[in-house]
Amino acid sequence: MKDSIVINYVLYASPSEVFNALTQADQIAKWSKAGGFIETEPGGNFEYFDGWVKGKVLEVKPPSLLIITWKPSEWDKKTSASQVKIKISRHDAGSQLTIVHSAFPNESDAQRHESGWIDNVMEPLNEYFTT
Repeated sequence: MKDSIVINYVLYASPSEVFNALTQADQIAKWSKAGGFIETEPGGNFEYFDGWVKGKVLEVKPPSLLIITWKPSEWDKKTSASQVKIKISRHDAGSQLTIVHSAFPNESDAQRHESGWIDNVMEPLNEYFTT
């Protein structure tokens, strides 16, 4: 059973620009077309996509690392949150984003999130950076 996914994606912006786009509410709203915020300190709250997903900040090292818990609203209350580790490193085109999303409750959620990260986060971020 696959309970984790790894996504590597190139974004056309510097690591600090990517980190800010992922963590600042005004920028989150622009690329995601929805409300969201991240309190960038351990124990801080996190929310994306108008509250569809919520969690807590576990670790943060701007502009290269963000580790959060992740729990979509449709998951059962008894289901534990998953964990997302976002690493941002320099790349010739801008930044290399590596997402390790682990501890899914089942394989179908892992598969949905794999395409969801690309369709709802990576591609909108690149569109935001290039327009």
